[in-house]
Amino acid sequence: MTTTILHCAECGKRLPEAARFCPFCGRPAADAEPGRFTDQPTEQSAQPRGADTKWQLMLVRPDGEQMVSEITDRLTIGRSPQNDIRLEDQMVSRFHARIDRNDRGYEFSDLESMNGTTINRKKLNKPVLLKIGDAITIGEHRLLVQHKTSRCGNCRREVSADHLFCRNCGEALTGVRRPGNVGGDEGEEGTQPVR
Repeated sequence: MTTTILHCAECGKRLPEAARFCPFCGRPAADAEPGRFTDQPTEQSAQPRGADTKWQLMLVRPDGEQMVSEITDRLTIGRSPQNDIRLEDQMVSRFHARIDRNDRGYEFSDLESMNGTTINRKKLNKPVLLKIGDAITIGEHRLLVQHKTSRCGNCRREVSADHLFCRNCGEALTGVRRPGNVGGDEGEEGTQPVR
């Protein structure tokens, strides 16, 4: 089967099949530019749907750049390059925090860092079990706890965790406002429309 691959006219990223909005910048897919043709299955269609229920962290850097990391049995966070997630921020300790998987779930611990950690705007004083939707603040960085597959808070369609906007309704997924969207509330820390 031959498939037309569309790329967003704004950011140039490949659009998922049947997307009405670009999941990376929020621009309507009607403006998309056709790309090459292929007889191979697309990356999107080759992925199993809903097979993996592992958790992941969406790292939101101070400049708005986002990165997704799967939460493994042990994950370290800090300024040192020896960490699994490196945060280049002078307010972050070399070995700032750690997530350990145990029989109760994923436990988050601050490693006696100089400037501390907050979860959902509350200063962390002892290890806590993480839950989906938690917002962790370390220095000027935010880490959002989410399922590997998530749903849009507006239309409830399944979305990829690395998307910033819903490909179906165009809703911002992580507190980022759509370009040209005037007014409306900024995303609050500790709340996340993606579930």
